[in-house]
Amino acid sequence: MSERSARKKTDAELIADSGLFDAQWYVQAYPDVAAWPGLPERHFLLHGLAIGRDPGPEFSSAFYASAYPDAAGIPPLLHYLRVGMAQKRYRTVFHARRPLGLARRAARRMSYKIFVAGFETEALREAEAMVRDHHSIFMRSAMAMTLASWAIWRAGPEIAVPVSGEETPEQDEPSLQTRDLARRALGWLGGMSTGWLAPEEMAARDLLTVLALIGDRRIRQARLHVEAAAAAGRPTAELDLALTLSQRSGGVRRSLLARAFGGLGLAPPEFPARSGAPDLADRLRFVTAAAPRAPAGPAISVVVAAEEATDPAAILRTLRAVQASEGVMGEIVLAGPEATLPKPSKVPKGPFAIRRIETDGSAAAAANRGRRAATGAFAAILAAGDVVHPARLRRQADALLLSPEALAVTAPAIWLAPDLQARRWFTGAGGGQDVPGPDTERAGEGVSLFHQDPESVLVRRAEAEAVLGDRDLPEGGAAEYLARARAAGGPGAVLHLADGPPVLRFETGPAGHAAPLPRGAALDYREAGAHHHAQVLKDMAAAPLRYDLGAGRPFPAPARLSGRAGTGFYDVIIASDFRLIGGSTQSNASEIRAQRQAGLRTGLVQMYRYDFHRDPWRPMLPEIRNEVHAGQVAGGQESLVDVLAEGDEVSCDLLILRYPPVLRYSQTIVPRIAAGSMKVIVNQPPRSDYSDDSVVRYDLIEADRTAREMFGTAPVWHPIGPLVRQAMITHHGTDLQQIELSSEDWVNIIDLADWARRPRGPAPGRTPRIGRHSRGHAHKWPATAEDILAAYPASGPFEVHVLGGAEPAAKILGAVPENWTVHDFGARSPRRFLAELDFWVYFAHPDWIESFGRTIIEAMAVGMPVLLPEVYRPLFGEHAIYCTPAEVQGIVRDLWADAGAYHARVGAAQDFVRRRFSYETHITRLAAAGVSVGTVPPAPSGTRPDQARAEQRQASGAPAVPAKEGRRPAAGSTTVPGTAQLVLGDISAVRRGLKDSAETLDHLPRRDYPGPDALGDEPAIYAATHEGWRYDLLFSPKAGADRLFVFFSGNAMRKKYNPPVFQRWKWAPAMPGHCLYISDPTILLDDALGLAWYCGTPDHDPQDRIAALIREIAMAQGVAPEGITTYGSSGGGFAALRILPALPGASAIAINPQIDVTRYQTKNVEQYTGIAIGTRDRAEALARMPRLSLLNRTEALAGRRIAYLQNTLDLHHMSAHYRLFREEMQRLGSRTFHPVLFTAEGGHGAAETPEAMVKAFDALFGS
Repeated sequence: MSERSARKKTDAELIADSGLFDAQWYVQAYPDVAAWPGLPERHFLLHGLAIGRDPGPEFSSAFYASAYPDAAGIPPLLHYLRVGMAQKRYRTVFHARRPLGLARRAARRMSYKIFVAGFETEALREAEAMVRDHHSIFMRSAMAMTLASWAIWRAGPEIAVPVSGEETPEQDEPSLQTRDLARRALGWLGGMSTGWLAPEEMAARDLLTVLALIGDRRIRQARLHVEAAAAAGRPTAELDLALTLSQRSGGVRRSLLARAFGGLGLAPPEFPARSGAPDLADRLRFVTAAAPRAPAGPAISVVVAAEEATDPAAILRTLRAVQASEGVMGEIVLAGPEATLPKPSKVPKGPFAIRRIETDGSAAAAANRGRRAATGAFAAILAAGDVVHPARLRRQADALLLSPEALAVTAPAIWLAPDLQARRWFTGAGGGQDVPGPDTERAGEGVSLFHQDPESVLVRRAEAEAVLGDRDLPEGGAAEYLARARAAGGPGAVLHLADGPPVLRFETGPAGHAAPLPRGAALDYREAGAHHHAQVLKDMAAAPLRYDLGAGRPFPAPARLSGRAGTGFYDVIIASDFRLIGGSTQSNASEIRAQRQAGLRTGLVQMYRYDFHRDPWRPMLPEIRNEVHAGQVAGGQESLVDVLAEGDEVSCDLLILRYPPVLRYSQTIVPRIAAGSMKVIVNQPPRSDYSDDSVVRYDLIEADRTAREMFGTAPVWHPIGPLVRQAMITHHGTDLQQIELSSEDWVNIIDLADWARRPRGPAPGRTPRIGRHSRGHAHKWPATAEDILAAYPASGPFEVHVLGGAEPAAKILGAVPENWTVHDFGARSPRRFLAELDFWVYFAHPDWIESFGRTIIEAMAVGMPVLLPEVYRPLFGEHAIYCTPAEVQGIVRDLWADAGAYHARVGAAQDFVRRRFSYETHITRLAAAGVSVGTVPPAPSGTRPDQARAEQRQASGAPAVPAKEGRRPAAGSTTVPGTAQLVLGDISAVRRGLKDSAETLDHLPRRDYPGPDALGDEPAIYAATHEGWRYDLLFSPKAGADRLFVFFSGNAMRKKYNPPVFQRWKWAPAMPGHCLYISDPTILLDDALGLAWYCGTPDHDPQDRIAALIREIAMAQGVAPEGITTYGSSGGGFAALRILPALPGASAIAINPQIDVTRYQTKNVEQYTGIAIGTRDRAEALARMPRLSLLNRTEALAGRRIAYLQNTLDLHHMSAHYRLFREEMQRLGSRTFHPVLFTAEGGHGAAETPEAMVKAFDALFGS
């Protein structure tokens, strides 16, 4: 109906013609109309319109009036019929559900930006603009609610009126900032349309309004608002609780708390006077008017968990409340430290028997101990200090009895101060809510004084023990316990009594203050738990989600929730958006893995892309989460990979910011990082492409400024390849003058061994397979049908396989050709997909600038010829085939006909990937960037770092490095100059020991030790005795030498060989100095003893005599103390390090050493301690002989020159020894400790590589 025709009709005609008036509904909805003598239509026209009644279910007067303020002064229905209908305005919430849904989702995304991602400045600016300018009243109102939530959150606990009684009226006043925030909140809330709000949204608005009025000290208006809400029939229990923040009088706060419970239909608390109970919390009691319900039903075990810091009065408070419970009986299991638990004489009596269990550690650990000791059919977990309502346990038990499939039931919690002021009016960081997602549509999310409480949960004890086991220990562990229950048993496994009797939880310290949505460490912990649950259920193991924390945590938590605190040093910290699918995540995962395998500690900082609207609630991707988990396993208790969060204060050698769009605006959620240097890795140019309709991804200058503001360091920008670099130079030359652009590209890396397949190539009768893998975007495909069909033929002797979708190509071609096999993006593993191809062909839109082409190096690593456009030559050199689309088919035919040429191409490309994009290359560039990974010189262009090092050594005349006896040099292995071309081989030849060496050593004279001055000029074996112990030496002098190398042996393998054992004795002719080999005298204690770490017995330490022998021999040979170098691997490496404090000035080279003998994972430890110390208990042995651990003497070693060589594939020594020693050296600020990591198959038994030896010699002696 047009506005003109509507104006011609009377009100009665309009209403009658609209069909919106429903007489029967009207009489039922408004009972007073039944007494009206006339027709219902007449009543509505004369009375109902004026007072805002609805004509029927299809029109809401309240909604319309609220949604359209311009209709004020006119009855809503008449305005709609005369004006709104023609303008297609909405008449009910139902009809407006689409724009309402859009507004709510937009508000949730904005809340995510503000509260989770920390874009406070920019997101607030955007939200305020929408409140001011958006055409939709729903959008304006939803954004207003979000802004009000932010203002009240930022105002924080200062909203409350002080209650101590000491403040002056001036001190009652809030700060100017708090008052300004409160007034801004009131402005936003007052401008809202409210007719569309759901009941829970209206409750959130009421609570925000009352809090804002209190913050502005408009106490009377706050009370009036509560009264108005009650008159309108809205719930006021939360509002009464909020009013406790406005009252200094304890009596008024008691009345408000009682009124709140009455509003919930529950018996109110009373506060009888008690001596010795100054806090209202300790006087609180619940009483009921009716006779108490007799105990019935299953027995309940109530576990009350305490920790060392728990106030005993808080425990008594909980015990009194439990004993007052109605209709239940059972036992109370009181778990906590002995000093905390109340004496039996003070424990209140009641229907619950009380058992005590003494525990150490946290309250969460005590809860686990108590639950395991419980005997009831149901078990309730309470924190010490909780006050349960008398009806709570009975109602929770009834809920479980009515739902046999449920494992657990929760009910709300109310946080209070001991003086009864409300605490915690936002629920985001705690509680049991699920991780928020896009399907949740509610304005005012997280605004509530009633917290869904996972802490005080009631469970079916036996079933929960069998299915779930322990509750995790970090903050949030109780919520994870319930999330695990839902994962194991479905959504119905956990019930929540929304209106159930709440538990009162008293907060005695500073007021806790959460955000409306979970963020930082709390959010990451939830996401990590959900990822673990999904992975375990995917494997379908038996009792898959049952935790036994005695066996270790099942998944990693962020550092600040894992007992590692938010402080410490990391070698590398990577900050990026780990939610994004694609190349940046793959690059992050590869670098994390490479660093983990090298024993480097990596910190991860989740940053956010501002305009990532498609799925902002997407968690950290599995590729990254799996690396975090692997880092925990590799690093033992103190993970090699940690997720860092807001509030952490850490340092690192290098901070890497990958994916510049995260630097578009500053974020408040990042930890404080003191970085030695910072690099921004440019994986994409600032624009999507450089056509007229391209999209700006970020601004170089603004991103550089944001990085400086957030992290306090000037960044260096590194493109990931020449294509990105050229785009920056060509299109952003002016901007580059204001940032520091490195001359080095930060290329992607790949683990070749993980990608390489079995050889595949030309075979008679087989059709060659051409493949490509990319996202299904139009710019990833050629622009014309001619080029598409030339590169990816639709006919002929070819198969075409596509991973990532082919919609753009199909749109151009009209259909997907029959010989194409197409898989959607993510439908197959790229590794498996590539393994089935013969040729990799990649052509894209001519306007598109490929950032790097990670899929190209993956194809090279797998092993196939790669055909590319000429633009890729700067990155891949001669190792790819460059052509036009028209040349593809001819090249494929030629190579398919020539197997030799095909495999030559494959081999050259794989070797190129190994040299240019390997994990080792990454570790080398980290060293060049200042990360402490060992001494690695920069390699000239086109030269491997190990080759460059060898050339530098040869030119400088540095000491030569010998090889162990063993394999012949492998093709392409590194030779060490000056050593008769000896190279380091397998250690097994040396460890064949005396069976091999006895024959060779027959020619050496054997003598008693004559003293240092009579050793002679030829090699000889000597036996010295001292205090009843025999010391066997092999001394090999070298004329004119000014260095002495002292070798200690590892396991002598006594089942095969007899002492003395001199490992590495064949090295002597090649060593640049005298060589002294010392056999371990301790192994002479027993014929079965082969490894004793030169530690002797509790009564005799052979180190003293060995050190004296070394010093006197060195002096006799004219070697200064600084010229002595001890050397050993495994147990010998331990000895080489332990003796350093007894040899002032000496240095050490230790390979894969033990640092703490009792941590070594072999039976050799028990064998030695049983023989030499008299106990096979490791802890007892260490207590009797502290010298079994070098961690007791790290301060004495911190100033000594040490080259510590560690095989990254020796996982036990990496985690249990190397990492601990390295962290101690870093903590002590050692500048003479040189870790040298190498990778060699064979783990602990593998020999040190020649490259590692070169680094060790350079570190100790200089190049």
